Amino acid sequence: MAPDLSQAGRIVGRALVNGTVEQQVVVLDMDADPACARMQRWEQHAVPRVQLNDDSTLRDVLVYVSDGLDGLAFPDPTPEDAPFGFNVPDVLEHVDCIFRPSVLALRTGQTLTLRNSDDTLHTLSARLADGSSLDVSQPRPGSEHQHTFARAEVGIPIRCKVHPWMTATIHVFDHPYFSVADEDFGIDLGPIPPGYYTVVARHEILGSLSQKVTVAPNETVEIAFTFEP
Repeated sequence: MAPDLSQAGRIVGRALVNGTVEQQVVVLDMDADPACARMQRWEQHAVPRVQLNDDSTLRDVLVYVSDGLDGLAFPDPTPEDAPFGFNVPDVLEHVDCIFRPSVLALRTGQTLTLRNSDDTLHTLSARLADGSSLDVSQPRPGSEHQHTFARAEVGIPIRCKVHPWMTATIHVFDHPYFSVADEDFGIDLGPIPPGYYTVVARHEILGSLSQKVTVAPNETVEIAFTFEP
């Protein structure tokens, strides 16, 4: 059954950290590939493992509805279906020998573009829970490869076989109620039918939190996830 959005609400909010975050900085050693070493810039390649925005909200947090959508079906995603959240980023890019973005979420059936913007070889690799694999070699700048995930899966680790410091995480959902909070975009799950939901927030370093949320007709519910450092 398709969701009835005639009285849809929204779930919006922020991800925070309780107290002071130890700004442990990871400095990437790219000397193994001279092409990468030439691209290395301090501000891009030496960053805190836990990153905060200027307003102290937390970056790179996946937020999604994990329960409460039983019985609902969603059409295949198309770029024109913005009300269902299909207009999410769908490009994973090699830029200066790191993945951009490092956390990406998209729909089953949505086309993911893998793009090499570096003048060096990258080989993207992932192992999925169903036993299948994704292996893509991109030898030159401008190389692109399209991939569509058939099954939902949270936490697919991505790496480059050539450059072991290059890692990212992809999350795939069979519904549109997810977002990745970053420097430009906070938590926004909607429009969502009135109902009772479990909402999960996941950070790759700080772990996962969950909340029960009740959405009344035409209501915008504000939530906050507070992680412990």
